[in-house]
Amino acid sequence: MAVFHGKAAKVTIGETPLGMVTGWNMQLSADVAESSYMGLSWKTFEVGQEDGSASVSGNAATERGTIAQLGVSAALKLYVDATHYFSLTSICTGVSESVSKDDIGKISYTFKRNQSTDIVYA
Repeated sequence: MAVFHGKAAKVTIGETPLGMVTGWNMQLSADVAESSYMGLSWKTFEVGQEDGSASVSGNAATERGTIAQLGVSAALKLYVDATHYFSLTSICTGVSESVSKDDIGKISYTFKRNQSTDIVYA
């Protein structure tokens, strides 16, 4: 298995590439319930529901329709290189833009997973 460098990464929402991305982050988790009972000498556990979220950061642009992406459910693809990616159907739950007098504009998106069995690594 090869390591990868973030310079080749990219992000798409549906089939539309998200331009000027500087980084992304994905968190996946699963609920775990204890299923032990009296008489056992060890604990046992059962996997419950899975959850996922992602955030994407980048450079802001005046021609980007950021408000139109808020609340949209679509396939979010988070590429680690030119061909390999994580895909999860998600809703854009937040958009944050900032500007500083001594830097370019910045933007960040937050996404929440919207389906139960769709996390894919391809």
